[in-house]
Amino acid sequence: MPEAYRHFHQARISEIREDPKRIVFDEFHRTSKAQAVRDQVLQDMREGRKWKVQIALLSQSLDDFDETMVEFATSIFIMEAGPEQAVQKTAKVFGLTNTARNSLKSRVHGPNESGATFLAQFATKDGQNTQLLTSTLGPIELWALNTSAEDVYIRNNLYQKIGARVARKLLARRFPNGTATKALEDMYANFKQDSGFMDDAGKESVMKQLLDELLEENRKNTS
Repeated sequence: MPEAYRHFHQARISEIREDPKRIVFDEFHRTSKAQAVRDQVLQDMREGRKWKVQIALLSQSLDDFDETMVEFATSIFIMEAGPEQAVQKTAKVFGLTNTARNSLKSRVHGPNESGATFLAQFATKDGQNTQLLTSTLGPIELWALNTSAEDVYIRNNLYQKIGARVARKLLARRFPNGTATKALEDMYANFKQDSGFMDDAGKESVMKQLLDELLEENRKNTS
């Protein structure tokens, strides 16, 4: 490196070393057949602290993480309880008390209009701390992050027709709890009562009907 640039980059490198950094692996189960990646993750978990590097691993099943990864984890967030078998395994692996286990079964759920309640476990210098926490999101954020198939279908179709920002505002106003599931279930029931049956074509017809209603509502609001 030319001498003229060294002073600038030395200062920049010092700043970067002081900044906390985070490496996030979503859908971590996809590394199941990539042992080199998993080995690197373990090394980063072992050595990351001295470089101020945090490692975040996300997946749907506890089985997607190696035992050593669980051992090194200092902050654990359980976003969904799952079936009884999964609850029992989670309680055993993380040493949950009966109170925490019961809270996991009865209080931990996916996001809704009141937020997303989850179980958090922190390893601190003073010991282990387990708490129920709730992440609150507004209806626009709920719609932006919704991953259920029917809601995604409606949202993406509206994105194409009226744009993402307008679509999210429209959906948030009509369904402030972040999902159209209840409205669709009622419409499915009415369709089945009228036609005597419900198949995939019927469900698609109902979703298109709801889309048309939403587009008409948007047209009235903007006219």
